[in-house]
Amino acid sequence: MTEVFLILSAYRDRLRQVHLSEVNTRSKHDPLSIASILAFRDVAELIPTDIPIILETPVREERIMEEISKAAEALPVRELATAS
Repeated sequence: MTEVFLILSAYRDRLRQVHLSEVNTRSKHDPLSIASILAFRDVAELIPTDIPIILETPVREERIMEEISKAAEALPVRELATAS
């Protein structure tokens, strides 16, 4: 997350979207974990609140709202829209 902090600090005004995800050792997306939620919380204030957040976590349909709740925990300074 050091690189994320540096990039957001330098280019925050150029940001157009954020892909919120956790990537495993095989470079595949996983559902958000406690560790990833806490890591995103460290940089959440650097993400402008008008930037779209794209949630890239692979979950079954019945777990979508749970994953959106995790994203809201990761970015507590934002109001996240829920899927309809």
